[in-house]
Amino acid sequence: MRSPASCSKYVDAARRADRAGFDMIEIGAAHGYLLHQFMATGTNRRTDEYGGSAENRVRLVVEVMEVVLSGVIGANRVGIRMSPGFTGADMEDDEAAESSLHLAEELKRIGIAYLQLAEAGDDLRRALRDAYGGAIIASGDRTPREANARIERGEADAAAFGRAFAFVANPDLVERLKTDVPLAEPDPAALNGDEKGDYPPPGEARGNRND
Repeated sequence: MRSPASCSKYVDAARRADRAGFDMIEIGAAHGYLLHQFMATGTNRRTDEYGGSAENRVRLVVEVMEVVLSGVIGANRVGIRMSPGFTGADMEDDEAAESSLHLAEELKRIGIAYLQLAEAGDDLRRALRDAYGGAIIASGDRTPREANARIERGEADAAAFGRAFAFVANPDLVERLKTDVPLAEPDPAALNGDEKGDYPPPGEARGNRND
């Protein structure tokens, strides 16, 4: 492996997850983390084979995916998360669409389990779906209703929800989403490991995020 950043830690993490009994693992190439930094023009200033063109900027991501798939677990158990439109953490990318589409084509070639997509406009979402061709999990939708609409439009196959739908605040989350019961608002102290965590039952939930 000629990567400037070793893939060994990704392999080690994947092996640990496998030994722990995880059904699947997800490689993070989003939200300003290392692999995203290699993809973005604002952070990748390299002049070697890992910088410059979109092909070069996604090279490390492709190498990580390939080594994890070949050296740890099968492709049917590995996904990836991307956020082409993310601008936090001082991230800037003048060619986010170009690099993301190139990576999507590589992921199709490799044959991974799924692509989780956040922070992307509707046009790019559709283009990535066409380029990748596999299962897409949409994240970033504010409500289950919006997520269902995206699935019905054919832009995604499933949806993922984050902190606003935390199991900490809603241990019966799946049932609440199925029955359209209002969700309890998460308490930041409880999310950070505080002893708090006594939330009301469904009939007394605080706040409604389903509208």
